[in-house]
Amino acid sequence: MFAPTFMRHMHDYGTKPEQVAAVKAIHSEHASNNPKAFYKQRYTVDDVLKSRIICKPLHLLDCCVETDNGTAIVVTSAERARNCRQHPVLIRGVVGRCSKPRTDMHYQHGPISTVAGHYAKDILWPNAGVGPQDIDPHRLLRRPSPSPPCCSSRTTASARRARAATT
Repeated sequence: MFAPTFMRHMHDYGTKPEQVAAVKAIHSEHASNNPKAFYKQRYTVDDVLKSRIICKPLHLLDCCVETDNGTAIVVTSAERARNCRQHPVLIRGVVGRCSKPRTDMHYQHGPISTVAGHYAKDILWPNAGVGPQDIDPHRLLRRPSPSPPCCSSRTTASARRARAATT
C-alpha cells in the first residue's frame, strides 16, 4: 500500500532513502526512552538502509510493528464536560472515511501520492471554523517511515528533524 505511493513521492519531490531512514532512526530513539515501548533498540540511518528490502523502496526497518491498540473517546456535551474532573477538549470538526472522489477512477484525481488528508481538509477546516495555522497537532500513530514526509497534511517534528539530518 505505501510502496507505490512513496515511489511516486520520491519521483515527484526527490525524497531520498536516507531521509526516510532518518524517520525510523528518530522514532527508535524516542522508543528507546519509553519504558513501555515494544521495541527499545535504537537504529541508525545506516541500519535501516542495510535491512532487507520488503517492497521497493521500503526496507524491513521502515515497516511499522503491528502493535496497534484500541482507543476510546468519551464524548459528551460541553455543558456536562464543565463538571468533569479533567479539563474538557472541544471537538470542533470531524471527517471520517474520506478518500478520493471515486476510488475506481483514482488516476483521474491527481497524483497517487495525494492522500485522504488532502480531501479531508476541504471538509474539516470550514466545519471547525479554524485552520491549520490555528492548531498544534500531535500525532500518536506510528506508521511506516514514508508516512511523515509524504502522508501528513502538516509536517511533523520527526519529518523536519529527518530532513535536517540529511541535508
